[in-house]
Amino acid sequence: METTAPETNIHVVNGPPKRVIVAERAIRHLTGFFYHLAFVETLVCLILPIIAILKDDLTKLRFHSNNASYVEYCGWRDIHAYDSSVAYLGNLYSFSYSKNCGDYNKACTLQTIGTVWYSLLIIGIVFVGFSLITFIFDLPALLARTLIIVFNFIFFACMFVDALIWGIYKTCHKACNLLDFPGLPTTITNCTPHWGASWILVIIAGGLAILSIIALMLSRSIPKI
Repeated sequence: METTAPETNIHVVNGPPKRVIVAERAIRHLTGFFYHLAFVETLVCLILPIIAILKDDLTKLRFHSNNASYVEYCGWRDIHAYDSSVAYLGNLYSFSYSKNCGDYNKACTLQTIGTVWYSLLIIGIVFVGFSLITFIFDLPALLARTLIIVFNFIFFACMFVDALIWGIYKTCHKACNLLDFPGLPTTITNCTPHWGASWILVIIAGGLAILSIIALMLSRSIPKI
């Protein structure tokens, strides 16, 4: 508020107390921190599913024989190996779900679930991409936050369903326990399944999407002085 000193032409501006100014600055910084934190978390949400697709390791299968153990990876469209010291169970071994669907019912199930998993992952990547674009464009704050929260929630839903589809049904786990993969050496005695890196990355990405939504809500709900 501006006042005039008595019997002078000097104008004096009465500003807010210093503690109020400090509090307002702190709130602005905190709001910006949560907003930028949400952006970083959303960016990581975009990167993790892409790595999950490239890695293509939903279930890690460890086959055991009398003299060694061999590792194969159950992906969304086939069972494959990245590296192995044994040629016949290493890079030369591949079990395609689509090619074996006619002879093995479990291959058809794996193909269906794998296709759904991949499709949901692509949909999630598209929506989290929309979210990042919304961050970049200069939109009104309320509209931007609303759109980002909606896009990130759709992404979370895709990751959540993906985790349930592969995690609860445990298709590769069941097939591994029955040892009914064609072309495996007769020396294989048993198989131990483990959660793969791609499945774990999907779980982490879904969790980060929720954290991003929380950060955006905090950046909006901080009270003003």
